[in-house]
Amino acid sequence: MDSKIAAIVVALVVYAFTCDVVNAAEQFKGEATYTTPGMGACEINAREGQMVANINQEQFGQFSRARDSPWCKKCVLVKATKFKTSVTVKIVDRSLGKKGKLVLSAAAFKKLASTDEGRIDITWSEVPCPKGI
Repeated sequence: MDSKIAAIVVALVVYAFTCDVVNAAEQFKGEATYTTPGMGACEINAREGQMVANINQEQFGQFSRARDSPWCKKCVLVKATKFKTSVTVKIVDRSLGKKGKLVLSAAAFKKLASTDEGRIDITWSEVPCPKGI
């Protein structure tokens, strides 16, 4: 009987780990624009020069307290499709737009492309937040 319980526990742990890996590896396609950051829905007062982003409302979700969105304070690795550049940003707010869209701080956008581009195609996925972001 104890070996059956142990086998079930192991199976559940393996299943839970696999689910987390699959979710963490999910990649989204969309576009990025930029803005001047400030106090956002996640109740983080972001400033110019910080590597931060706003995520589209569809993925942000609806919560009685916006800061309860599971995206608040998470980090994502953003890759510019055309320029082969990347930057890691922290989600601090929500914005308009379809699934996959991010609005980056100007500082983060400049790591990907010139602000003269205005809008760029991107892919992005969740990553662990590096220290200092």
